[in-house]
Amino acid sequence: MPTTVRDAIWLHNQPPEALPDDVHKQLIGLTTIADAIARANHIGWSGDEGQGRSVEALCRAWSVPIANVAAIDSSIHAEVARRAWAVGLDEVAERDLLHESLHRAAKRLERVRSTALAARQERIVEKNEAAQLLCRVSTMLAAASRATTADALLSAVVRSVADAGQIDAMLVATRATGAPDWDLMFYEGDGRVHDMAVIPDMSLAANKTSDCDAPVAAAISRAAREQGWRLQDANFGNTDEADLTSLVKLMSNEGQIALFGVGTWSSSEQPVLRDLWHVLLSRCVHDFASSRLADQLAEANRTLAEAQPRLAEAEATERLFETTAGLAHEMNNPLAVISGRAELLSGDANKAEVQSAADSLRSASLELAALVSDVHLFATPVEPVIVEVDLARLVATAARDSRAQAAAADTTHIRLIAPDPSPCVFMDADHVREALVELVLNALQARGRTLVTVRVHLDRVNGRLMFTVEDDGAGMSSWAHSHCFDPFFSDRPAGRGQGLGLSRARRLVEASGGRIEIESNEGVGTQASIVFDRFLSGRQTRERA
Repeated sequence: MPTTVRDAIWLHNQPPEALPDDVHKQLIGLTTIADAIARANHIGWSGDEGQGRSVEALCRAWSVPIANVAAIDSSIHAEVARRAWAVGLDEVAERDLLHESLHRAAKRLERVRSTALAARQERIVEKNEAAQLLCRVSTMLAAASRATTADALLSAVVRSVADAGQIDAMLVATRATGAPDWDLMFYEGDGRVHDMAVIPDMSLAANKTSDCDAPVAAAISRAAREQGWRLQDANFGNTDEADLTSLVKLMSNEGQIALFGVGTWSSSEQPVLRDLWHVLLSRCVHDFASSRLADQLAEANRTLAEAQPRLAEAEATERLFETTAGLAHEMNNPLAVISGRAELLSGDANKAEVQSAADSLRSASLELAALVSDVHLFATPVEPVIVEVDLARLVATAARDSRAQAAAADTTHIRLIAPDPSPCVFMDADHVREALVELVLNALQARGRTLVTVRVHLDRVNGRLMFTVEDDGAGMSSWAHSHCFDPFFSDRPAGRGQGLGLSRARRLVEASGGRIEIESNEGVGTQASIVFDRFLSGRQTRERA
């Protein structure tokens, strides 16, 4: 093949400035313009489907007068048919060649029209989608502006996500930072909460926009299955794994929130709405965290308000302890002298009236000495001495001692209820017995009583030991119930009691790690309980000094 022909074949359609100087530029330029003329008249096919430059532009580029090209335009089909016959190609009539060109032109026009129509349809779809997106954004913003609570705002976001993804229902999981569990809510597509549950901690995927990973999907599915929830065609009752998708997810320093649904739709298909949802969900998380903080603050204020009176009472009681301890110490020596002198006087007295007076003096001094001893014990209780104790024998001894100290004419029946066989535990038997005696004495002194029941219960599963003293008397008034543990308080007539019994009993029980609880209603009776949440089970014992 001649070099000039080869260069024209390989280098035509290249701009003049791109060709080297040693090639046949003039022939290459004519070939390029001829190819453009053939394209314009839809004659033949060069194997190039490209659009190419116009004939006029190529003429200007190759410095060829456009008039020369226009002169051959009317005879191009006849000349091509003649040249084709001359070089030995199939004989083609000018008319057939013209018809073929017209057919090709029509097909190209149809392609251009189809392309233009498709582009127009695409623009219409994009315009409709933009309008729909604008409507959804406007609706979302309007709903957000009307929402006065975080719950209402979350419902608005759920409605917007359900509308965008054509989702009938979804699960929403929320948790404030530091909270141990997740709140899982089952939302209808219209934003109404269908049901709620609490599930243990689970970790969301680190990526804030990716689909939920398998462990989270499994945890959500199990929780939904346990609640009997259904999302569209997902039956959580049949499998731990459901086709769950993380629709929208937000993780911040204040908390986490995630919306789960069934299907393949993703919020990445709506980036504008997704960003808006993230902003609104961030506000929800902030409001939830603020609400939780407000609740914690209110609880702390309530606890503080409740603690302040107890603290003031504790401080006053502590000062009373210090005062009574000093008073008891100072009164012991004079009482010892009085008691000793009364003893001497009683032994030496000859007259009956002197003997009687000495006995009264000695009795009063002994009573006062016992009171001082009780006050001293109340102020500074001794350390407990742990010994092995038979529970049935303990309550029987306490009932017997109570009967001995009660009024001689008191015939109230005391019923004892203890486990059989009676277990043995380790505690300060004297402290608990004295406390039980005080509780039984109070029950025996209740107005209108006919029966006092002393019951002991041992729960070996949770390690709880309880002594209960019940009476069927008139019960306490609310005023007496609120002051029953106050030192020197008594609702009996003056001179009938010192008012230290329950106070002393509580000190003894608390010294052994327990507590006393009293429930009473007027006209029903009173129940007093000594409770040890963790009774001693070791065998370490020591003798009381």
